[in-house]
Amino acid sequence: MPKYRKGKRRQVQKELIQIEAAVDRRLMFKSAFITYVIAGVFLVFSLFLNSEMWLPFGVPTSTLIKVANYGIRGGVTVGFFFFMIVAWGNTKELRGGVLEIKEIAILIGLTLVQTFKNGYVFLVGIAGVVLISVYIWLMQQKLES
Repeated sequence: MPKYRKGKRRQVQKELIQIEAAVDRRLMFKSAFITYVIAGVFLVFSLFLNSEMWLPFGVPTSTLIKVANYGIRGGVTVGFFFFMIVAWGNTKELRGGVLEIKEIAILIGLTLVQTFKNGYVFLVGIAGVVLISVYIWLMQQKLES
């Protein structure tokens, strides 16, 4: 009769799995926090650019500079939306929930309010939000099937 019991081995394996799950969960929260920080940086930069306190190319004179200026301002706003929806979604998933339509609508509203001062930046923002939303929806459908 062996002196080593199989029950203890299984118990040790279960404890190791629980420890690994706790470490993974901690890393996921850390990742969500970093994504929130990146979204905050994009928000501050977007508010700074869209309030027209600073223009990246100075006062736009040529059409190319205007297009680049509007593209950068809209891109920063769309970057905020992307990182914020990823961070918020990860946090909700870690807590056992999913993003609801109401929360997504609030986030879209926050994103588009940043671009309200200029119509062209608003159009770039709407296009970016729609593209990101469709992409995330398609990825979710692909993962479910």
